[in-house]
Amino acid sequence: MNEVLVKHHNMNLSVEDEHGNFRRIDKKTLRRQIRSMTFYQYYVWYIENNKLNKVRDVTYEKYALTGRDIKRIAGDMLLVDLENNRISLQWILDKYGQTHRRQTWLDFKGKILQALRFAAEDGYISGFAQSGLVINTIEHTWDDKKRDDVFTKKKAFSATEFVKFKSYLDFKLDEMLDKEPVYEDKSLHINSRSKTQTIQNKLLILSIAIHTGMRFAEVLGITEDCVFDDKIKVNKTWDYKTFSGFIPTKNRASLRDVAVDQTIVGLIRRYIKFKHNFFPKADLNLPIFLECKDTVFYNDVVNSNLYTIEKKLNVERLSIHKLRHSYASYLIFQGIPETVIAKQLGHTDTNMLHRVYGHLLEEQAEAGSSKIRGLMG
Repeated sequence: MNEVLVKHHNMNLSVEDEHGNFRRIDKKTLRRQIRSMTFYQYYVWYIENNKLNKVRDVTYEKYALTGRDIKRIAGDMLLVDLENNRISLQWILDKYGQTHRRQTWLDFKGKILQALRFAAEDGYISGFAQSGLVINTIEHTWDDKKRDDVFTKKKAFSATEFVKFKSYLDFKLDEMLDKEPVYEDKSLHINSRSKTQTIQNKLLILSIAIHTGMRFAEVLGITEDCVFDDKIKVNKTWDYKTFSGFIPTKNRASLRDVAVDQTIVGLIRRYIKFKHNFFPKADLNLPIFLECKDTVFYNDVVNSNLYTIEKKLNVERLSIHKLRHSYASYLIFQGIPETVIAKQLGHTDTNMLHRVYGHLLEEQAEAGSSKIRGLMG
């Protein structure tokens, strides 16, 4: 018999006979072997057999990152050390919480409990603590000033800032797309020393983000055939993290047509002509933002460029992801229906809107109620 497939750290967990028939080794032996694993070893075995090639690569990487954190925090702790042992589990969570905030802690906890749930359901452990786990995260170490600074920090532009930022990019691009490739803008303190990405390219990425609310990877995934007179078709993203090329969207709801205005459509088409003129060797099947084969995108570089523009305009300092929040907030401010906003953003329903923008929706609802009272009075 040949040992195959389910193996971990020289631990044979299944076999295949000469006819290709697969069978697990006897349950008693399997249980004994798994109970001798460290929790880290079990977690890696669990995600390799239950997540690998069954979830998107970017999602699997999040599971793998949790594994690395488990190894760092409690690499020698055995799986059985967590069997009905709230103290040991709380210790792992507390150690992680020393350097992470609440939401990240909750995600970490969720992945750990998911693995332990599988272990319990498969009979490798008799049970595990599922209640009474206390949230101890880095926020608990902050003083009142730090806490106020973080929790009152704006997540989006005001309506005035939104228009100011969008209009500046529109006018700047209108001026620059008639020029030759520019690699340094001293007025903005933005440059491309490697000359693999023009300033026109950098600014258009930000402009599309503020005009559409698309995710950064979705913007980078735009190809020429995605741009229409009244919409941008989102059917793929660009892997800017591991440089593997096109990858699927975040979920099925992210496959969508984003309604767009004529200004951004015009700027995109002018940029495409600019690219054809100055970068004729560029592969037309690749994203419009790849001006040459060496063009790469880094989230921190994009944010750095964004911050310089925000500083110049004296508007709130927000990241590229917060431009998406700003877009949603502006649509809410303008009274666009929740379902339409959710579809534009690629959400499956309006739940995310209520979690992130609940206060704005409440204000909109009150304004609507006041209008009704005026109409009927």
